[in-house]
Amino acid sequence: MEGNRVKRYVTVMVEFTASGDVLPRQISMQGKQFLVEDARVSDQTKMFSGGRDITRYKIRVKKRETFLYREKDRWFVEAKQ
Repeated sequence: MEGNRVKRYVTVMVEFTASGDVLPRQISMQGKQFLVEDARVSDQTKMFSGGRDITRYKIRVKKRETFLYREKDRWFVEAKQ
């Protein structure tokens, strides 16, 4: 992770499409809910330590673009410390 960012696991409500895609629709973090206005898979790659498969989504929340990551059945963001 870059600079002073930490991996923070979050709760995500998702939509399963007819084609089998998984799209995040809402993120819950530290007692707050954030509506995901737009989401698309940015890439699927082996990232971070251990070479685990992680899917990175480019999302828009409150008109700001950021990334959300899915590692198997868990979701996380890169949060400020």
